Amino acid sequence: MKTVKKKYGILSATIIILLIVVASTYCNSNKKEKTDILNGVIIDTAILEQTSMSMYNISTPNEIIRIFGSNLLVYSHEFPNKPSRAKMYLDSKTQALNIGVYMTDAAYLNLFDFTAEAFTYIDAIYTLSEEIKISHIYDKDLYKRLVDSMGNKDSLIHLSEDIFFSLFEKLVGSPRENMAALITIGSYIEIFYLSLESVGEYNPEHSFFSHIEDFYIMLEHVYIFAEHNTIDLNVESAFEYLKRIKVILDESEKKIIEKDTDSHEIETRRDISEEQFYRLKNEVLSIRKEIVGIR
Repeated sequence: MKTVKKKYGILSATIIILLIVVASTYCNSNKKEKTDILNGVIIDTAILEQTSMSMYNISTPNEIIRIFGSNLLVYSHEFPNKPSRAKMYLDSKTQALNIGVYMTDAAYLNLFDFTAEAFTYIDAIYTLSEEIKISHIYDKDLYKRLVDSMGNKDSLIHLSEDIFFSLFEKLVGSPRENMAALITIGSYIEIFYLSLESVGEYNPEHSFFSHIEDFYIMLEHVYIFAEHNTIDLNVESAFEYLKRIKVILDESEKKIIEKDTDSHEIETRRDISEEQFYRLKNEVLSIRKEIVGIR
């Protein structure tokens, strides 16, 4: 499992399929402990040691969905954005944002074993990548292997992660880093959308409510990466989406809980009220409609 270094708190992470980007300047000094974002299990992240991704602590959508899994997410064919909409996206901002959306959706479909359907999303991702002139970053042989392995769930996961790292290494630190920021924003907003839609109505017993802190940290890391790229007008515009979500999560009540009195092990969690939950859900739904073009 590929993940990034922990900066503070435990970022829940896992799941998806290609993508996201993260980081901007490479720095391998001041190394920190590397842990699995949800359970604090120490893992090997040497593969990421040479990338600036570790600076921003951003996990791939693949990782995040794998961790949350069916404990939090429920399947509905109505949730993912339809690949047929890809042809509707005509400007580079919308095209990049929806590459991120489709990446998360592909991971979501693969989680529930709709692997063949997930491949149609990969095709939409490649098509949009051609539109914004970043398809050259994908290894043609790698793309062919993806097509040849259609229907193989494990192959889809491994190959898509390879594509993600190719995407990251070629865009971050280049003049096209703005595309990486937009893709990341789109992907993470889709993670919020799928999670909140899976919850349905307010229910503090739902596993989502035990992960508010994870979502908060996840958002903060994307927020930092995106803010670093707001010199680009398209990123500056999309950055407003993150601000609209963050202002609600900032209102959540943060608690420090002692899990074990002997070891003094503690955990941080956040609670949101019913009113805050519905505001968050409605805001994310509104943002997501703007991104995918649903009126």
